[in-house]
Amino acid sequence: MKQLIKNGILVDSDGQYAQDLLIENGVICQRDTAIEADSQCEVIDASGCYVMPGGIDVHTHFNIDVGIARSCDDFFSGTRAAACGGTTTIIDHMGFGPASCNLHHQLNVYHQYAAGNAAIDYGFHGVIQHIDDGILKEMASMVHDEGISSFKLYLTYFYKINDTDVLRALGQLRQVGALTTVHPENDAAICSAPCCAGGYR
Repeated sequence: MKQLIKNGILVDSDGQYAQDLLIENGVICQRDTAIEADSQCEVIDASGCYVMPGGIDVHTHFNIDVGIARSCDDFFSGTRAAACGGTTTIIDHMGFGPASCNLHHQLNVYHQYAAGNAAIDYGFHGVIQHIDDGILKEMASMVHDEGISSFKLYLTYFYKINDTDVLRALGQLRQVGALTTVHPENDAAICSAPCCAGGYR
């Protein structure tokens, strides 16, 4: 399957170009001026349009329900809205699962949410709710077998991680080659009644 995008303005990180773009089997194989179409080619006229790579949104929350709030979008509506805006890949932050669940639990749940519903490419950030030897060991299989390259841990909310366990998680995630993302609020400070009464948020 060949597609030829003609007459548009190609945009990349270096600039803008009046060029055509030839795609074969989903791979860009040529960019040049005035590329000729053959009989096997679907021609798309992009006159008056910019042609650019799809965007990547690395922080979405689809299907999330934290009890006091629920996201308005699921994978069906959210990925279609993203596609309409030019975003072709999202990496979703999975919500919390049941207490003491392992790392794969929420991954399996979120794969079910996305299956047959996502209109674009997607991936997930792992969610860390607690730390024990089993969770630390499981991180390696999440990275190497499941393709999860980043994990989020929380310093506030119900599943906040204490400093000792944060250090254990950081050490293991470094060992397996994963990125750590952190929700870094000071839980004691934001839960302090005098602090809130004084108008600090």
